[in-house]
Amino acid sequence: MFLNPIITLIFFLINIAILYFVIYQAVKRAIEENLINMEDSIKRAVRDVLKEQKNENNDN
Repeated sequence: MFLNPIITLIFFLINIAILYFVIYQAVKRAIEENLINMEDSIKRAVRDVLKEQKNENNDN
């Protein structure tokens, strides 16, 4: 009589753990991709600023 609720509870907890892991991995991956995109944007911005400074130095 007590076995069925215990099995249901264990099954429910395992499902929650799996869902947590899947969501955690998805969020982690999204953050990493966003950071990589941000890094590329920063590199491009720095490169553009350096080009502008180089052009200004060549004009003077």
